[in-house]
Amino acid sequence: MGLTILIAVLVVVALALLLRQPVAELRRRRRERAQERKRAWRREREEQKARRSVERAMNQAKAAARKGEPKWQQVAERQGGKCWLCGTRTYLDDARRVDVGEQRLGATYPCVDYVLPIDQGGTYEMDNLRIAHRHCQQRRIANGPNAKFGTPRRTYPA
Repeated sequence: MGLTILIAVLVVVALALLLRQPVAELRRRRRERAQERKRAWRREREEQKARRSVERAMNQAKAAARKGEPKWQQVAERQGGKCWLCGTRTYLDDARRVDVGEQRLGATYPCVDYVLPIDQGGTYEMDNLRIAHRHCQQRRIANGPNAKFGTPRRTYPA
């Protein structure tokens, strides 16, 4: 009786030692699958956020059009597509797609600039809106009215 118990214990110990590595491998694979599911979930969530931000921007543009506020394309057409600060042409193709719904804008990309900023009493009327290079607009914001505007180079050529 004692011998059978001893043999049973030895068999259990031997099986535990033999199965130790495969069990550890199984646990490692489970952890990796769980991490991959988390990564996929995060990627999906980031793509949803990007889609929502694009949709939000589209909805804002539609709302502005319904209100009769001028769109930047109308302002650019009025100015002939030239920057009001340095006088050179703006380029719509000076942008590079980075990810779904995300772009990097170049220095010569057109932006709407307010002659009198909204927080200082400016309005959204056509008389207060101008098209400027992204570079010139940032320089004007940083240095005020004394900024010197050179012709910016295209960052992302067509």
